[in-house]
Amino acid sequence: MADFRVDKPVHPAGEQPSIPPGEYAERRDRAAAEARERGYRGLIIWSRGGATYDNFGDVLYLTNHYGPFPWINDKRPMWSGRGQSVVLVTADGEAELCVDIPDWRDDLVQIERVHSDRNLYRGVAEAAGRLGLDEGDVGLVGLEAMPASAYRFLHAEFPQARFHDEDDLVMALRMQKSEAELEMLRYSATIGAEITTQMMERAEVGATDGECAAAALAYGAMVPNVVCWDLPFASGPCSGHFQWPRLPQRDSERRYEPGDLVHPDNYGYANGYIYDIVRTRVAGDRPADWQKEIIDGAAGCVRQVISHMKPGISAG
Repeated sequence: MADFRVDKPVHPAGEQPSIPPGEYAERRDRAAAEARERGYRGLIIWSRGGATYDNFGDVLYLTNHYGPFPWINDKRPMWSGRGQSVVLVTADGEAELCVDIPDWRDDLVQIERVHSDRNLYRGVAEAAGRLGLDEGDVGLVGLEAMPASAYRFLHAEFPQARFHDEDDLVMALRMQKSEAELEMLRYSATIGAEITTQMMERAEVGATDGECAAAALAYGAMVPNVVCWDLPFASGPCSGHFQWPRLPQRDSERRYEPGDLVHPDNYGYANGYIYDIVRTRVAGDRPADWQKEIIDGAAGCVRQVISHMKPGISAG
């Protein structure tokens, strides 16, 4: 059995970069200004947490809140919207966070007004009424995360409101990174690379996807504020496919043979900022010419794209 113990914490939290508390208020001010520019009374911004990592970003960006409680089906009036959170921002800069459990991280959340209600939809309605977002033109942000039940509830609760789909509004703000955020991205990339290194060092003849994943997950678990989202593998006979296995996305039985291509993906978050790294190794470290061509070609594509990234150039 592999031993993944360490003698001291890896990258202690006190040594990691962070976002200055005042920056969250500045972000909300920018969102309010965008709401005014578009003629809205304000914004209702929806995100999903509950141990998923695909649509939590907008609320985290504006308040530093992530709701950990998992999604369970609504049972109103006792509860609704579990695993979700909402921040309301008015055009004149007022803001309130709505959470689904009363035990939220008041030591981390960076907003003054927080309203908790296990019936989250009811809590959002109450906050919207206080802030004047129960009528007129209101932007809805985060429709990809919002359940249809929540969308229908808001429409029924506020017949005088005209809701407008604005899914990209906060994302556009998030594209402009502050110096603190750039440092967070550099740190996240460093952590992602270290996790990948732990994984690829074990991609040797006789090992399995599961052993490589175990090394990566063990290392990531020892770094404060890091969550390993997934480690999809496609190795050996499956290496011509992308994310070929199912649940989990790795084969913990088949052992690597000499010449097997091993190319796992590795993505997750450090302090809410994503890393996403793919590496390739040939078991036995004696790649055939066609394998070298594939590896060098993929790396060359990445380097070519990076060399063209500069202000004024589009992703397209």
